[in-house]
Order: sequence, then C-alpha cells, then structure tokens
Amino acid sequence: MPALLTQWLCVNRHCILAAAWEEGQGFERAAVEGFLVEKLEELKLNPWCGLCGSTKLHFETAPLPVDTVAQAMPGLQACEADQLLTREFYPRPKTN
Repeated sequence: MPALLTQWLCVNRHCILAAAWEEGQGFERAAVEGFLVEKLEELKLNPWCGLCGSTKLHFETAPLPVDTVAQAMPGLQACEADQLLTREFYPRPKTN
C-alpha cells in the first residue's frame, strides 16, 4: 500500500498544512486530520489561506507515488522549502 498525503486545502487548492503517513502504521485518516488541526493551533497559524484569504478549508487525502514516508521525504522536504520561500515573499491578504 502506498504512503498517503493528507492536505488541508482552501477552495483554490492552496495547501495550509499537510502530513504524510502510512495506513496501517497506527494512523487513520481522522487522526491525521486531528493532528493537522492541533498543529495549526500549536504553530499559531491563521485558520485561512495566506495566499488568497479563503476561510473555506477542507481535507483531502491521496496516495503518494512511493510505498513509504521515508521514500517520500526528499521530495516533500524540497516542496516544503519552496513553500517557505513563497510564504516569505508573497503578500498576505486580509481575511474575508
């Protein structure tokens, strides 16, 4: 079974937070979604999209093209680095 990625997306598919995980390793979808909600609060992030300002968020889970999270990490870390750069330089909208 492939590793999975759960993303917390706005209506424009901008990702607020995401978590990679492996089904059957003590994780289930609801627990991963709960983890993301807790992480948002822990990091003191705003509960809206920093790119478009949307407050309409939803979770989406899809398989990654690899079997384990360890295999996915180099690509996920590169994507995270790109997103952090975007966060630094993109103007932040006001909320709706």
